[in-house]
Amino acid sequence: MASLVSRAVTVAREEGYLSLAKKTLNYLSGSSRKFRQKARYELWKVSGTHTVSVGGIQAKFHVNDKADYNAITFFEDNEKEMVRDVLDEISKDNTVWDVGANFGLYTCLLQTVPSIDVVAFEPFPENRRRLEKNLELNGLDCKVTDFALSNTDGEVEFGFASGADGSLGGTRIATHNDEEVVSVEMCRGDDLNLPQPSVVKIDVEGAEHDVINGMSETLENCRLLYCEIHHADEGTGSSIQDYGSTLEELMDTVESLGFTTEKIEERKNQTLIKASR
Repeated sequence: MASLVSRAVTVAREEGYLSLAKKTLNYLSGSSRKFRQKARYELWKVSGTHTVSVGGIQAKFHVNDKADYNAITFFEDNEKEMVRDVLDEISKDNTVWDVGANFGLYTCLLQTVPSIDVVAFEPFPENRRRLEKNLELNGLDCKVTDFALSNTDGEVEFGFASGADGSLGGTRIATHNDEEVVSVEMCRGDDLNLPQPSVVKIDVEGAEHDVINGMSETLENCRLLYCEIHHADEGTGSSIQDYGSTLEELMDTVESLGFTTEKIEERKNQTLIKASR
């Protein structure tokens, strides 16, 4: 407290009382926001679940820890519009491949829609465990696979990016920066004997182009592709550049498969694209 008072006196003397008032309001606003976030997390944790609603579709999700809380709040702040777009576009009896399902935000919401079938791909064991618990919570049943989709078959180390701020979304094919590593089976989407998708959503922390290259035949019969492309940044998250590609190269590949592409959202480190035919 003494240091705050001292800082306030310094600002008032050197910058004037108007500047002090503005900085005080900014400080109080930031403190209030942090307090609200902490209070919301504690409330969600006490209740044990949180309901996400998009376009009249609802699904519940377990809130056991900060990983669940951070992922849900990020989704609600940044990704609801993409789900809304998918919901507007899907048709009766469509099959959706959710590649990089994490703990099931897209999977549970889409599987809730009558006559829609979802195939969820989640190779990281902890994410998959949470996904299955969330499906159970909502009384949903869908195919969950533990494959890491790519452009080759084999076994690969799958890792959890350090510094992921409590979110389990930072899982990907391992790099030297990963703290936790597990071996998972890697395969091409074209080699799988699964219900063929009408709609595909891909969010794989940088490996998007490899996934698309490994399922080019599958995509020939797909009418919609949603893809979250991760760019290089100064943080710890992985990017498409780490896998030897770029956003422009990925979009060229998608268009060569007969899709028309558009960027539906751009964030600091990510671009969301929609490809349709």
